[in-house]
Amino acid sequence: MPEKTDKPGDFRLKLTTVHTNKDTIKIEDEIELSLGRPLGLKWSNVSGNLSNVAAATAVSLNHRGPVIVVAGKVADTWSIAKTLHDDPELGSRAAKREELLGARGFEDIEFVTDFVKREFGEDFALASLLGRRIGVHHSGLSDEAKLLMEWLVEREHIDTLVATTTIAQGVNFPVTGVVLATHQYPYGKTMPPEDFWNLAGRAGRADQAGTGIIALAATDAERSEILQTFVKRNVSVLDSVLFEMVRKMTKSGRPIELHTLYHMKEWSTFLQYLAHSYKQIGNHARFASQVEQILRGSLSYQKLRQEDASSANALVEAVNQYANVIQGKPLSLVDSTGFSWESVSRALAETGKSGISGSSWSPDTLFASGNGVLADAFGILFKIPEIREELKDATGGKGPDGTFLADVVKDWVGGASLPQLARDYFIADGQSMTEALSTTCRAVYGKLTLAGSWGVSALQSLTAGEELEKMSPEKSYRNLPSRIFYGVNSDEAIDLRLLGVPRSAAEPLVAHFKERRIPNDIRSLRGALANITDQQWATAMGGGAATYKRAWRVLEGLE
Repeated sequence: MPEKTDKPGDFRLKLTTVHTNKDTIKIEDEIELSLGRPLGLKWSNVSGNLSNVAAATAVSLNHRGPVIVVAGKVADTWSIAKTLHDDPELGSRAAKREELLGARGFEDIEFVTDFVKREFGEDFALASLLGRRIGVHHSGLSDEAKLLMEWLVEREHIDTLVATTTIAQGVNFPVTGVVLATHQYPYGKTMPPEDFWNLAGRAGRADQAGTGIIALAATDAERSEILQTFVKRNVSVLDSVLFEMVRKMTKSGRPIELHTLYHMKEWSTFLQYLAHSYKQIGNHARFASQVEQILRGSLSYQKLRQEDASSANALVEAVNQYANVIQGKPLSLVDSTGFSWESVSRALAETGKSGISGSSWSPDTLFASGNGVLADAFGILFKIPEIREELKDATGGKGPDGTFLADVVKDWVGGASLPQLARDYFIADGQSMTEALSTTCRAVYGKLTLAGSWGVSALQSLTAGEELEKMSPEKSYRNLPSRIFYGVNSDEAIDLRLLGVPRSAAEPLVAHFKERRIPNDIRSLRGALANITDQQWATAMGGGAATYKRAWRVLEGLE
């Protein structure tokens, strides 16, 4: 927490330790991290500004080794990274760090910087940040760029990695310190204890002695108290989703009519569970007699039975009534789509109206300009509650527009670069290109690749079903969702993506291997990749061949 000093503009940055039941050390005295104007910041810059407090804390710690700074939003990561980038004393700090920990080369940094420039453009902010050993990691980057950031941190070429809170769910590399500008996920959801301790567990390098530091930024005593309470929590409160859903429904005085609740995601999940159980039992009378046993295996029914027997009885009756609704229905479609029966039924009706059938899913025409099947498909999916919010997010704020989303997907599968997609679909008035590219990556990598491929796969199951096995070539029809997921337009390119080849290199390598008459099965492609020469990479890729070859090696775990 910063404190104002007698000298105008200066401030003191202090760290107060908190004792928990984890492997933490209690130090009675406060630790002074810095005094003066770290990063050139004045008292007015840190008073009430958590991002600047976090940045000042990080720069006070990273002489010991890599530090992660955790921010709440993508925009905050760029802001913190810029503050670190503009440090007037960066040169002397870097020299001090190298004196303590040893000199490092810039070859790996230069390689990743070149990759970033080729993928995002020369002016993308990350390129200049990397030159000062600062990285970012958030949903506004491609998956490949995020993996390369992690690789640089693992090699200790990055001094400070600025990331969003979602890194707590998958971080897998050791650092010497973690600084949290926030303890909440976007939209105010507090980070669960298990995520916090997973992130905190990364602080402390396994290869040398030293104490890991986890610092949470506070600007006043009130926030400091909140954060201390947060850190001292031991375990999550038992997830009682079903309990809360049922109690809320009964308190409203409404009867529990399950078939009318499918439009709410939490209820849809429960309905899918019931449909799956019904299908597995395979007998209506037996299902009705085993309702209590089935519910005991789901969510928090036991808690509901113990604390509110009348609500539990109402739920059992509602499940029995729902069994009558789904009796005789083709419930295998619930499993194959990830939709409730009600959403399956609606999707079937809508595909019938739109004329989408098994023959609509042609790999030769689905992503072609002028083909309306994909626009119709996304128009239908925007009406399906299980998936519509993810698809709305994939439009970058444009709303439920099936034609817009289809156009984005066609260009994405057709090989459009991230800057092209940003300029054509996602840039807003007054936005910098870095901001527009972040929006594009959040939409495409964060939502479209997953939701788009899921939705197309679901509609394929509903309209083609077993016909897929009769289509030739079957693999190409089944791979259509994977083309959306990987952003390529051939089965061979999908195989190369599975083998770690960056998206921008996949189709050029496919063309090169065809010229060399390499068989297009994945085993042959793996062998061809293992033996391809630098000259052959250059023939396939032209400029940037060395960068993309090395990116493939890193992504595939060969370096």
